[in-house]
Amino acid sequence: MLDVHISVTGVAILAIILLLVLIGLLFYLYPGSTRLTTIPGPDASDAKEGNLSDLERSGSLHEYLRELHCEFGDVVAFRLGPKLVVSTCDLKHFAPRSQVFEIPGFLFDDWKLLVGDQSFLFATGLNVFKRRDFLEYKVKSVAREEHAKTFRSLSKELVQKWVKLPEGEHIPLTQHMRGLAMKGVCSMMFGDHFSSNEQIIKLHKTWELCWTEVLAISKKEPTKESKEIKKAVKELREIFQDAIDSQWKKQKRSSSLSIIDGLLAASNDILSEEQMLADVITSFSIGIQITTAVLSWMMYFIATNEKTQKKLQQNLSDVKSLDLMPDTIFDNRFMKAVLKESVRCSEMFSMVARQQDMDTTIDEHVVEKNTPVIEAVSVAMKLEKLWTSPCLFDPSRYLQKDTDLPDPLTFIPFAFAGSRRQPQESLVYHLAAITAASVFSDLSVSLAGSESDFLEPSYESFVAMPTKDEIWIAVSKRSQNVESLGTG
Repeated sequence: MLDVHISVTGVAILAIILLLVLIGLLFYLYPGSTRLTTIPGPDASDAKEGNLSDLERSGSLHEYLRELHCEFGDVVAFRLGPKLVVSTCDLKHFAPRSQVFEIPGFLFDDWKLLVGDQSFLFATGLNVFKRRDFLEYKVKSVAREEHAKTFRSLSKELVQKWVKLPEGEHIPLTQHMRGLAMKGVCSMMFGDHFSSNEQIIKLHKTWELCWTEVLAISKKEPTKESKEIKKAVKELREIFQDAIDSQWKKQKRSSSLSIIDGLLAASNDILSEEQMLADVITSFSIGIQITTAVLSWMMYFIATNEKTQKKLQQNLSDVKSLDLMPDTIFDNRFMKAVLKESVRCSEMFSMVARQQDMDTTIDEHVVEKNTPVIEAVSVAMKLEKLWTSPCLFDPSRYLQKDTDLPDPLTFIPFAFAGSRRQPQESLVYHLAAITAASVFSDLSVSLAGSESDFLEPSYESFVAMPTKDEIWIAVSKRSQNVESLGTG
């Protein structure tokens, strides 16, 4: 029989090894048991994925942020993969980041299929400010007047189409608003380059195929054949490159007023050809989603609020001719209030995300440099401490005395571009206001058939849509029309 001699040192070494194995196992099984920040929040559900599975169970980042702030308060931290992310819905933390431009690119990795990796979404350092300055198109009065005329023409075309339908026929609202958005955004960005319906339909079909694939990737759903998508992306790039070349030639011949002119002006400065194309595709994709959402939510809320609709119609009755006033549409305070309340009440824009190359603090918590910080705008827009009856659609909350108006930081409608101080100058708002004026000067709109005024919004994109399905409406002529259709 063999004698086994185990020294005290050997036992100690064996015990230490076993202890380290157990600690490692605990970290693997319960990765969230040790947090890397003092900011409150959930433990990581997985060592590699962080809280991604929790986010997926919630349905979207929009819904996940709402749940987190409800449970943990105004400031919360969680993990997306290896990345620590901080979110705040407290207004006092919004202002210090109003001049921060760098976007946490990893939040938009799924977009790379569509926009490539040279988009401003993935720009870093000092390059970010310059590129965003070119993109944040300053809407001068002359440009606004010209775009307003185009928007008025597009909205009249829509009204004429609706008037010709049999009274009571069900109209797919979201479909029609997306069509209007396509025409409006094409006009804003490229002037008259996409002048025919055939061009716009081709662009829409190609872009829609690519965008649907982006959403499928983001939701980890089955995707289409690689060849089909590559062909669609290639075709989309060719369409936009042709538009860029056309606008470049046009700009040399005469002064132009399209948004793309800002990028063209930068072409000899910092933008490569690939960066310009990527920024055009990115801006177009953002523009289509935002414009469709603003138009759809606005029409939905007006259609479901008879009092608001009648008051808006009464306001418009004092206008002798819409063709003479499209540029001054925001002189109508109630129109402006309806648009703002549509954006607020819908929680249309979920968040603003930025990161800085230096350490900062939030509520005395240190936030290390390059940590993504989310301003949970959608959560702030529904906080009871900021809004009376926050779930109620009430445009009058924006018609109070200046001293009683909500803090401006409670209303940040556009997370990607545009002036936060003067959102009414946004061309998207202009299109929405002119559309509402054109429609409700001549028509009354209501939800159709068995449609309920309660919808389950869709948060699958970066903006919330009223529903994943379709909103059906019915229109009827007003008993007294202020202006006959088609007249100048």
